[in-house]
Amino acid sequence: MPQLSERELRWLERLDWTQRVATGVGLLLAVLGAAYMAWAVYLFDYRVDPRTQPSFDGPVSELAFLYDGYQRTLDKITPQTPVERMLMEGAKRGMYFSAGTMVMMMRIYVGTLVCLMGLVALTVVIERRRLLRVIAKLRA
Repeated sequence: MPQLSERELRWLERLDWTQRVATGVGLLLAVLGAAYMAWAVYLFDYRVDPRTQPSFDGPVSELAFLYDGYQRTLDKITPQTPVERMLMEGAKRGMYFSAGTMVMMMRIYVGTLVCLMGLVALTVVIERRRLLRVIAKLRA
């Protein structure tokens, strides 16, 4: 078997360091993604107007404002009878639920992507480790 060049040996030595970094990054992304998804489910309340719950994830939490025009229209209407009042409250609760569900699902989607990126990084680390073991055996 031919000997490895100096450049190839340096590259293999650097891989040991990058393996540790990739492991840390992969674990961090997987944990952050899972925590973000759990937080999204914990934060969801179908009875509360999601526009009143802004958070650190601005673009995602602003999805609640997609229904803003409809909700403002409902706020302008003054119900005259108890039946109208009941229907208005039902319509508002339905919009709160729809907007809150949409925000929660987007947060779960983003969290899933982040967690998946972390798991892919960990998979690369594991498979690379197997290849490095084979290379080490061949060098010995």
